[in-house]
Amino acid sequence: MSGDGMAWAIVLAMALMILCGILLGVLVSRTVARRWVGTNRSVAGLVFGAIGLGAGLLAVTATFYESTWSPPPQMTFNTPQGFSKAWVIALEDPAATAELVWKGWEMPFRGKTTVVSVPPSGVVRVRSLAGVSGRVDTTVLWSDGSRNTGQGGGPAPKSTRAVSFSAYNRVGTDSLTQADPPFGDSDALGAYIALLEREAR
Repeated sequence: MSGDGMAWAIVLAMALMILCGILLGVLVSRTVARRWVGTNRSVAGLVFGAIGLGAGLLAVTATFYESTWSPPPQMTFNTPQGFSKAWVIALEDPAATAELVWKGWEMPFRGKTTVVSVPPSGVVRVRSLAGVSGRVDTTVLWSDGSRNTGQGGGPAPKSTRAVSFSAYNRVGTDSLTQADPPFGDSDALGAYIALLEREAR
């Protein structure tokens, strides 16, 4: 199916879902009007039709706008002044004292958020990456106004003494000229992380 055909199919599906919601509301209103004598059919039709419309819109949102219905977790990186590294690497280190403190709940239209203090090295060690590990939809904001453009993760290099890592790229004038970390080579990545932490001491 072509792109235009798929777009029209989605529009048609959304329209049908909304229409079905309205029709269901009207049918329910007629049942209510028959069972309860004295009920105004017009008022009942408007009330239940509106409820059906709302249900149809919620169904459309949940089906075609999943990130709105169930927003992904959002992390804000609080970076030090002058921070220009292209990547922030978060390590899940059981020996770390820092933790990701989440606010909010996973619920429709509202997700969880956390603020992470990034050291000059760009390497963040936290006790657990639960909530973001393995998720490719995490939204990342940077305190300098940058936004996330890519991410990766996996088992952490043994030399880091960490369990796993999640890495996040950003848009930035200085970051565009920097080479990406060697994510495909565990030993090289371990040496890269050690160098970052050593240089920042």
